[in-house]
Amino acid sequence: MTRNTPILSVAVVATLALAVGACAGSDVTATTGSPATTAPVSTTSAPTSTTIPETTTTEPSVTLSVTGPEEVVFDWSSDRCDDFDIPDLPVRAFRDATGQVNLVSAHLETRRSIGESLDSVERQCEPVFVSSHASDPSRWADSEWLASTWTPDGTTVYGLVHNEYHGWERGDCAEGDHFECWYNAITGVVSTDGGNTYRHLVEPPGHLVAAIPHPYVPDSAPVGMFSPSNIVAGRDDHWYALAKVGAHMTGRQSVCLMRTSDLADPSAWHFWDGTGFTGR
Repeated sequence: MTRNTPILSVAVVATLALAVGACAGSDVTATTGSPATTAPVSTTSAPTSTTIPETTTTEPSVTLSVTGPEEVVFDWSSDRCDDFDIPDLPVRAFRDATGQVNLVSAHLETRRSIGESLDSVERQCEPVFVSSHASDPSRWADSEWLASTWTPDGTTVYGLVHNEYHGWERGDCAEGDHFECWYNAITGVVSTDGGNTYRHLVEPPGHLVAAIPHPYVPDSAPVGMFSPSNIVAGRDDHWYALAKVGAHMTGRQSVCLMRTSDLADPSAWHFWDGTGFTGR
């Protein structure tokens, strides 16, 4: 993993994407009531969803350039805490209330590197967030990656989690193809100690932020909501994020733009449906 002014670059890319992004031609839903209405169990019916129109966008002309030399931040061969200490999503960084930079790299056990600057961060082996590995898919808390963070004060840190339900680990994957038994969703977590530890915003399954409006079906396709971007604070008292959508049973992929007025409420996120942020 190398660094090229990551805090600035990630924020710039996400901000530019927000100008053109939308949920285009995908099935997406977010919890608004009882979590039972969206439980991904193969014997349940699908929840009601918002119909998303086909949209087209014109990308603006954008130029990004590297302004400094490449620098090694984490060398797995020498810096890893164990063999599974692998940055498996884009790293995120924030400065905590003590002035320390927290560089978060997610995997099944999420760890961070800490230092006075991005040039001096050192790996911390104590995980800040550990996957729950709940065997019930309707808990939305199986294999969990802390994908993005945002903090108002360096003490309270909100996060979006990339949650994977692994059917092949639960004995409900008849064909044995892992990718065909992969059901994904986005959930919410919070730290109240400056990023030392994170917990679910609400007891599962109430921490669900976004999912597709289809129940889990073994041996179908890798589907759901994946890999949320950085959380970006807008000028309208809302926070924004992008997420990849794997459409149900088709393999089609698209990008969803969503926002919230309250990071502490996982059900407050809405997605762009082509005309406004009214998608639930």
